[in-house]
Amino acid sequence: MQLRRLLATVAILIATATAGFAMSDGNYDPDDLGCTPEGNAYDPAGSDPDPTHDPDAGEDHCQAARVGVGTDANPKFVRVGLDHEEPGPDGFAGGHNPHHGTAYVGSPGEEILQVHYGTGITQPIPINILFFGPGEDGELADDHDQPELEVQQFNPDNAEQIDQNPPKEFHAFFAADDNLESGEHDGVPETNCEPDGNGGEVCYDNVDLANGPSDGGAIRLDVAPNWDDPASNISTDPNGILVGIYAGSGACVDGICFNAGTSERQIYDGGQEGRVYADDATADDYKDTDDYCSYDNEGNCVREVHDQQQDFYTRPGVNVYADPDPQDSSLGPFDGSTNTHVGTGGVKVFGQSVIDLQESPVGL
Repeated sequence: MQLRRLLATVAILIATATAGFAMSDGNYDPDDLGCTPEGNAYDPAGSDPDPTHDPDAGEDHCQAARVGVGTDANPKFVRVGLDHEEPGPDGFAGGHNPHHGTAYVGSPGEEILQVHYGTGITQPIPINILFFGPGEDGELADDHDQPELEVQQFNPDNAEQIDQNPPKEFHAFFAADDNLESGEHDGVPETNCEPDGNGGEVCYDNVDLANGPSDGGAIRLDVAPNWDDPASNISTDPNGILVGIYAGSGACVDGICFNAGTSERQIYDGGQEGRVYADDATADDYKDTDDYCSYDNEGNCVREVHDQQQDFYTRPGVNVYADPDPQDSSLGPFDGSTNTHVGTGGVKVFGQSVIDLQESPVGL
């Protein structure tokens, strides 16, 4: 399954020409895809007390891959993607491959146009093949088993909700995650949940551990300059090459992450005070745990590891590093030996410093 995830994610990245971050790459955000942080939690049917499973974030709708653009006043105004898939009977993967999607015009809850499309082919070949799994129906499987093209909503009156003022921010992104692999769900499961009285639920034990699925990626452009003080957009701060503008791309696959960006990015929110840059991290900074333990949280091991971990950041430039998230689907050990950086911190290759610019006021 790990090799399958690796190849599937590589295929996604190649097919999109510079593609698609996972939760520790500093670019991916499950909200961009319309998903809650726990939307891809392991065994959503078995761990849900209702039992219901709603991966949707607010009035948006969770997808496994999406291209989107929007502004500060009209966020996520255009979204086109492949819809979220549920896992097979094991609660992990082996469900349907992505076979239907939805395009939206209009911000979440204010859609002007909503078009649904699909092939109806839940499994291209009815055997357990690379990328797709056996394609079995799980407890939460959908019924999109026929070709479809449907205008689900056309509400021109919602055009009145569009903010006509010149935007102060612009955001564009492409994001994808390993839910594309036959509905894979390998995030930290929700525990100690109860209905919230409004048709949803509230979960206590893992609410601050949910970090999305293990693998995925994103490309993003965020333009948010200071219009009132243009001079402040120019800075010698080495932690942000372009003030008011962020451009970046990244991905995480089976415990190894890539990040290229124009400013410092937080890649993991740990439970300990303090921070560490990914290129400086050593084996002592990684608090790894067994993947299978992270799936069911036996012995509270994910909680224990999270509470020992510091915050992780990347510097502006290009970074390759071990995923600091203990729920990382790792192929190898966390020892910092892969950590490589070319950017404002200088040049570091496989944990060895070649050029150190950390004391420089302007970086590279």
